[in-house]
Amino acid sequence: MVTVTTVCIYAALLVYSVSFAAAGEPEVEIADLFGDVLFQQGIPQSITCTVFDPLPVGVFTWMVGDSIIENNNRIENIAEDEIQQVLQFTPTMEDSKKPLTCQYGERGEQV
Repeated sequence: MVTVTTVCIYAALLVYSVSFAAAGEPEVEIADLFGDVLFQQGIPQSITCTVFDPLPVGVFTWMVGDSIIENNNRIENIAEDEIQQVLQFTPTMEDSKKPLTCQYGERGEQV
């Protein structure tokens, strides 16, 4: 089972179009981003992905377009049924119009 939430990127001033496509449990959400979001290229952003009712052993996978973004930030327990991971992301012109995706699923699963 993989649960996904996506933000679409547009460049110059980057517009991120957020869509949530959570399939089943657990529920995944990119915090505080709704609709179209404007980011300026080259300016670092902190983007938080929150999972409600997480799996006992699950992993976050961040992607821009089809490319996986390496994220070594730790997973934080926010509450008994809520975890989150923060991505430090600096958008570039190459990211324009590509979806920024936070996926959460079972360890070892193809995400």
